[in-house]
Amino acid sequence: MKKLLLIGLLAFPIHAISADLIIGGWSYHPNDGYRDGAKAIPYNNKNKLIALDVNNFIIASFKNSYYYHTKAVGYEFKLNKYLGVMTLLTDTYEDVTPVKVGSANLMGILTLTAGPVFIMFVPSEVYTLAFRFDISTNL
Repeated sequence: MKKLLLIGLLAFPIHAISADLIIGGWSYHPNDGYRDGAKAIPYNNKNKLIALDVNNFIIASFKNSYYYHTKAVGYEFKLNKYLGVMTLLTDTYEDVTPVKVGSANLMGILTLTAGPVFIMFVPSEVYTLAFRFDISTNL
């Protein structure tokens, strides 16, 4: 995981053009929860997300739907002013993500930005609300 975080940090340019702080993480799951053996467990809906976006490169820390602390690095491809696709390498989700890159798991998320409101979602799986704040500096 240390290598994953190092790759994420090295991807950030020295002179930031744009930087956003992303915080929050309140999720809605259309399904009630998941099973751990015979035990039914409700999904975690409070994700305690904190992320930094520098020129669309993302580094994040959050508590995922399965209550695991997750670290992630990735990139958000902007489709237009409002919509995007975020690809992330994470240190969790090994049971639900089919693609592995070394010891990390690759996942994709659709994004919607409207002012400070930032919604990340996997249709029919999870919808997460967060807030995005511009923290850019003129370096």
